[in-house]
Formats: sequence, C-alpha cells, structure tokens
Amino acid sequence: MVETRAVRVKLATKLHVGDEHDQYSFEEPGQLAQLQNGRWYLRYTEHQNGVASPVQFRFDDEQIVLTRGKNPQTTLIFDAHQPATVQYPTAYGKLNLEVKTTTYAPLIDWTHAIGKVNLAYELHHQGHRLGKYQLTLQFQA
Repeated sequence: MVETRAVRVKLATKLHVGDEHDQYSFEEPGQLAQLQNGRWYLRYTEHQNGVASPVQFRFDDEQIVLTRGKNPQTTLIFDAHQPATVQYPTAYGKLNLEVKTTTYAPLIDWTHAIGKVNLAYELHHQGHRLGKYQLTLQFQA
C-alpha cells in the first residue's frame, strides 16, 4: 500500500557559478508519498520558461536524492557525511560530478506532512569547483 498526501511545494535556489549569481523560486502542487519500503518521496512538476519538468526528492536516512527531468534526467545526491559522485547529462555525453554537501538540514514531520529542508552544496569536476548552490525546499499539506 502506498500512502500519498497532496502538499504545496515551495522551492528557492541560489547559485554562484564563477562571477555569475542567480536565484529563482516557485510554488507548485505536489504529492508526498510513503512507499511499502518505508521510503518517503516528494513529487511535483516544475514549470519554468514554458517547460514542465517532473521533479522527485527521495528521503533516505542520511541522504536526499533529487531527480529532475526526463530526457535528459538529472540526479543529485546530497549526503550528510560524504561527497557523492553523479553523472550529469550534457549535449556531449555524461559528465562525472562530485556533489559536496556543506549544509544538510532537513526538518520534517511526516505525520503532519510538513517539512523544510535546507541544503547547501558545491559541484566539482576533476577537482575544480564549478559552482556553489543553496536550496530551500518547503512543503505542507
């Protein structure tokens, strides 16, 4: 049996890539689901610049896995204790990136379907930092 609840999702992101700084935020309807394996998922569709992209956050004990898009699909792993290596799709093939999570602060009440997650992370390729990011995710039934 899968338990699902409708939630309102707010996401704010700040990014610093080289000398460039940008930020964006949005609100979308979503679903919070607990599967039979006990894992929790937050799913919603992000609408940006006329494009709809499916987004999923999977919440594990010490990791949060973000999956975004279909073709190509991007996956980022935020680990509370160690860097994670992911393959990032580009027009020229997959690029191996290291995700270094510098802030890992989920505060979630599964019973009441309310949560706030603060993540800060850096993306590295071959020992070079590509950018710094801050993500604030909030959801509420």
